[in-house]
Amino acid sequence: MLILRAFRIIYTVFKYGIDGEIPKHAVPWYLQPLYYLLPGRRLFSSDTRGQRIKNALEELGPVFIKLGQLLSTRPDLIPLDICNEIRALQDNTASFSHDKVHAILRKEFNKTASELFSEFSDTPLASASIAQVHRATLHNGERVVIKLVRPNIERTIHQDIKGMSLIAKLVTALHPDGKRLQLNPLINDYKHILLDELDLLKEAANTNFLRDQFIGSNDFYVPQVHWDYCTHNALCVEYISAVPMGDIDTLKALNVDLKTLSEKAVNIFFTQLLDNNFFHADMHPGNIFVDASNPNNPKFIGIDCAIMGSLEQRETLIMAQLLSHIFKREYSQAADIFIRNKWVADDTNINELASAIRTCNEPVFAMPMEDISFSQQLMTLFATGRRFDMRVQPSFFLLQKTLFNIEGLGKQLYPQLDLWETAKPFIDRWVKQHFSPLNTIKRNAHNIPMLLDALPTLIESSQIKQPTPAKAPLNDRKPIALILTTAIVGTAIMQPNALSQIPNLAWLASGALISALWFNTSS
Repeated sequence: MLILRAFRIIYTVFKYGIDGEIPKHAVPWYLQPLYYLLPGRRLFSSDTRGQRIKNALEELGPVFIKLGQLLSTRPDLIPLDICNEIRALQDNTASFSHDKVHAILRKEFNKTASELFSEFSDTPLASASIAQVHRATLHNGERVVIKLVRPNIERTIHQDIKGMSLIAKLVTALHPDGKRLQLNPLINDYKHILLDELDLLKEAANTNFLRDQFIGSNDFYVPQVHWDYCTHNALCVEYISAVPMGDIDTLKALNVDLKTLSEKAVNIFFTQLLDNNFFHADMHPGNIFVDASNPNNPKFIGIDCAIMGSLEQRETLIMAQLLSHIFKREYSQAADIFIRNKWVADDTNINELASAIRTCNEPVFAMPMEDISFSQQLMTLFATGRRFDMRVQPSFFLLQKTLFNIEGLGKQLYPQLDLWETAKPFIDRWVKQHFSPLNTIKRNAHNIPMLLDALPTLIESSQIKQPTPAKAPLNDRKPIALILTTAIVGTAIMQPNALSQIPNLAWLASGALISALWFNTSS
């Protein structure tokens, strides 16, 4: 079975001419005659390589469509023209039969649909590669939707992943960029993402947690989970009646304030990212609806929390720094972030990298604001790093994927949306809070024992004359002063980049001076 599936994959690659992406010199001499016999380049010569790859992924089915969606966020691995094309891949799969639906309900709950619900619709509300959704009504009258995992999908995923791994090994061996692409680790990550999506209890937990973050919000609503009707293969949530986000004509007919709505889309995302550090990473139009009951103050409704993202605070700060430097045209500082965080090789020439970043970004500043794509610039920036053998944390690409979705939503609603200006207040506020004196000390508290041990060595190496120890016993102020001083010194040692982000450095100098004086004058 695996061999047949691998053969199908290879056949499709040849059929759409993707074999043309393998240079002749990368093919062993004894296989080079076959290189001229492969049909793809002749049959699809009028299509771009991005179109051919998109068509091949669609033909190979749902698992490959999801792989293409993932790859579309990785311009460090995939050329930008291909990323732009395969981003349009849609996950729309034929529904499975109502007999299978009822069989799943009996297996999961040991009850029939009529025992579980007062009403149940055999016609699916939506059908995707992983699961299918049906409307129902509980016996207490509440309207719900129930999501059911597609039968045998786990076996299909494992078979396709094995086929992908086999192809990845061939590409790694034959393609000149094979080793740099690191396809097998990428496919392994993709496997875990898909298998996580199969666990609907995990999605239920994500949904419940995200809902709690926005209780009482006028901007965003997440449906309630009905836990009694949830299993690993079934998820039951509140049914919502709202306008699909992509239905702009209906929103306009209802006189919805689209500018406010677009700004709310940005605010919702950065609230999730910066305040909650937990964000919906699949906010495409199919997962977003609009409550238009109050047209002047509309509210978004989010569903499908299978894929969620988060960044460490340090990662968030790095991204904020990078984007700030780019928009201020501070290219040397942006290049320094790439090098300092080891996204590129240590011996990378900072001037060459800065020049490459400048080349891809300067044309943007000649464009009208409504033509500038904040997320596209981020993608282009990562694509530029490919020539420097760039390696970036995978979490950034989930963030980038979400930024594409958010900006796409916002500009679909209001083309003049300036994502950077809308997001900047959130980023500025986060940086101020993150580097307040108290938060800095809290963040470095776990380093205090180590720093206490290292402090004498630091003082000696800095050629600072240590004061003569006081004869009087240590009073209560000395430990406090020592901790304050250590925390401040620790901030400079452990997080040197943080200092450039502190809006007002006066507290640092004053704190260090006061703590030192307090320590030395205590008796």
